[in-house]
Amino acid sequence: TSAATFAAVFAGIVTAAIAVARFGNHLAARLPIGRDLAVRLATALRAMSGAPRAVGLALLLVLPTAAANITSVWIVLQGYGIPMGFAEAAAVVPAADTVISLPVTIGGLGLREGVFVLFLTRWGAPGSTAIAAAFTRWTGELARAAVGAAFFVASGRLSGLAPPVAAADNGKRPRGE
Repeated sequence: TSAATFAAVFAGIVTAAIAVARFGNHLAARLPIGRDLAVRLATALRAMSGAPRAVGLALLLVLPTAAANITSVWIVLQGYGIPMGFAEAAAVVPAADTVISLPVTIGGLGLREGVFVLFLTRWGAPGSTAIAAAFTRWTGELARAAVGAAFFVASGRLSGLAPPVAAADNGKRPRGE
């Protein structure tokens, strides 16, 4: 089943991360390419292992977000009449999100739709319905991002993003500009 596949892949990723954290520098010395990346990854994973409380807190904070994401996709699927249960959606959505986040296309365009077609046709959904569900989910993501952007702008934090004025010109512009 897809849940067992996802669990096996997730366990493999966790095992690989532990191996990299433990043996990263020794493995990196033997790599013909990607040595610097492997060392940086091992260093980051070791730093995380030194702060288990922070990692645990991060996991606790991400769980409600993941649950909301899975629930919203499941509701979209129900709206399109796709007979996928919540447990199946809980297995498929994180796997789909992982594929969608690969830096292959701009914003996951095309990947999202392909993943939805791949998974949802197995539950009897026509490809066109799977694509419509993918676009519906994407518009929901855009709407949530817009709300977050509005809060960010309203917080006034954008003022700190402006480039500093050079001390030599005292903020004055040359005549004619």
